[in-house]
Amino acid sequence: MQEAAGDSRIDTVRRALLLSLLVLGILTTALVGLRGKPRRAAPLYIYCGTSMRGAAEELARDFEKQAGGAVEFDFGGSETLLPKLEIARSGDLFVTHDPFAENLTRKGLLERYEVAGFLVPVLVTAKGNPRQLRSLADLAKPGVRLGMMDARYSTCGQMVRERLAARGLAGSVGANVKVEKRSHQDLAQDVALDALDAVLVWNFCGLLNRERVDTTWLDDPFPETRVTVCMLKCARERAAAERFLALCASENGRAVFARHGYAKTQPAEAGR
Repeated sequence: MQEAAGDSRIDTVRRALLLSLLVLGILTTALVGLRGKPRRAAPLYIYCGTSMRGAAEELARDFEKQAGGAVEFDFGGSETLLPKLEIARSGDLFVTHDPFAENLTRKGLLERYEVAGFLVPVLVTAKGNPRQLRSLADLAKPGVRLGMMDARYSTCGQMVRERLAARGLAGSVGANVKVEKRSHQDLAQDVALDALDAVLVWNFCGLLNRERVDTTWLDDPFPETRVTVCMLKCARERAAAERFLALCASENGRAVFARHGYAKTQPAEAGR
């Protein structure tokens, strides 16, 4: 009887040991499988100045179709996105314009960049340009209701102010400025609603609103302002960031930016 009981206890221990080994094997296999799986790619995180939103979103849709990866945007003024990026030290790309690529370099945040288009200050007026405003000097005419970008927050506003000062028009034109805003689109809307006679905004805004306003390209030369797609040193999704950067710099990518109005010269349809 004692031998039988002893055999029973041995069998129980053996079964328990075999069960433990089986569970351990299953857990080991599962852990090895998990380690072998590639990390699921996070969305490509792109800071994007609001002035470049239309073209960037179109290219993001193309990228998602071609590469299958998701794109997440953080839109805002470039002057507000830069300090946000500097604090966070995270994100993959920054779609912006001069001089922000230089600022990124100075702060140690830039890996490299590609030029995708150009921004130029233009004069936007009501359809038919009833006040016949063709130049910066025309903006000094009595009674002109003028809107400008706020130079404290806008590169376009800074450039226009500097050019007016260089031409000796700061006082006479400045007297006609009724409002300064941070949004190009808001200024164009004011012209379309007859709240203003003319505004000085980036070229993309004239093309975007071409059904409601007219655009005049000025003879006064402005410094070249490039649209830059910047790869950040802190990029985590580096392979995806490289692919999106290449797409923006490609012939098709530059054509998308040009079609949205980011071109050096006046498009044929801008004067319609």
